[in-house]
Amino acid sequence: MDRFFSFLKNPDHKAGFIKPSLMDLFTLLVTFFILAVPLMTLAYLLSGTFEITHKELDANFAERLIRGILLAPLIEETLFRLIYVFNKRNLGLILLTSIALTVFFLFRDNIAKQIIFAASALTACILLLVFSRSREFFNNHFRFFFYSIAFAFAILHIFNFNGITGPITLLSLFFVLPQLVLGIILGYVRLTYGFIYAVLFHAVVNLPVLI
Repeated sequence: MDRFFSFLKNPDHKAGFIKPSLMDLFTLLVTFFILAVPLMTLAYLLSGTFEITHKELDANFAERLIRGILLAPLIEETLFRLIYVFNKRNLGLILLTSIALTVFFLFRDNIAKQIIFAASALTACILLLVFSRSREFFNNHFRFFFYSIAFAFAILHIFNFNGITGPITLLSLFFVLPQLVLGIILGYVRLTYGFIYAVLFHAVVNLPVLI
């Protein structure tokens, strides 16, 4: 865990990948639940007071597993963690994924997510057009972008709740603190062990929630 806490002080994107042991991943998983479960419990208690409910996924158990264990980790890691290694291939994958999601939510009549993913596609396109400058800027301010992306990952999960309107919107930030913790840990996993390990870690975290 010393490596993890040292990383949090100064996130590093140049160290290269190492192969994790099962104990490394298990320790990170336990760390996440130790931090997140109290936050989830308190959020659950507050949700009754402010009449905030978690959206139910309109799907059977098998569909929930496919979406939560396969699609969600792969898509979310592509959009939020792939960019930590800043190159044209990764930006291209983010661009294609964002376009596909924009079209998908166009048919689902979800205007908010259309705007979000269209903005993501536009951002990836601009970064590709000015790649040399954007890469230099990103690398020079990597710590800022690391935590900003983790925060954006958490904020996107506000869409998982019903009843968040008006002044309650600020309170809603508390409800996604577990996702902020997860986003930071996933960023560490992605940069230390590689992208596929971040996807697998994300899937494992989602599994007990879905069950």
